[in-house]
Amino acid sequence: MIRTSGDYLSVITSNVGGGKTDGVVTEKINHRAFLGVNSVRETVTITREHTGKRGDIRTGHENISFVRVYVPKDARLISANGFAAPAGYRFENPNTSLAPDPDVRFEESSMRIDQNSGTAIWQESEKTVFGHWLSVKAGKIATAEITYERPLSPSDKTLTYTLTIDPQAGKRTQITSAIHYEPSLQLLIGEGSGVWKPAGWNFEGILEKPLFASGVLYRL
Repeated sequence: MIRTSGDYLSVITSNVGGGKTDGVVTEKINHRAFLGVNSVRETVTITREHTGKRGDIRTGHENISFVRVYVPKDARLISANGFAAPAGYRFENPNTSLAPDPDVRFEESSMRIDQNSGTAIWQESEKTVFGHWLSVKAGKIATAEITYERPLSPSDKTLTYTLTIDPQAGKRTQITSAIHYEPSLQLLIGEGSGVWKPAGWNFEGILEKPLFASGVLYRL
């Protein structure tokens, strides 16, 4: 996981009890950021399509995945929609003779649950993580969305904004990402992946290696 002082996003999905269905599930990520003078509000939409055939012994099972959205440590959850925990009978009770992993126990010690959405929130690798369940049945499409906000630190009349989007190892995900900003901000210079224009930045393509964008904006 890349260490960065700027904005950061990584979406990691872990299939739990869904047979061999990851190979027949496609994923699309849509990321939108809106820059204000002192903060940025971002929305991440995750769409997963299960192309398996219902009833197939290997690929017809429901895909049940735990989704982790890694963002900067100072991010604050605004809302989360479209997620739902699986039924309780799908979980097994752990063997009482097993010793808890110390790293996992440390991370869980900082975990809290958002009362409005059921989203788990914790700290890991100098990042804030939003975690929840997203399930999709064979032949269906499931969509979930997370919105969060984080502060920015403008320097006098300029604001430097950097964004890193990290892929999940071994996975090719279709991604669309866009940055827009309020009228009082004007682009001076933009670099990195994607296309910078006076109105903002955008990228569309396959996420299989880290994606970077950097822009310097002037406050009118």
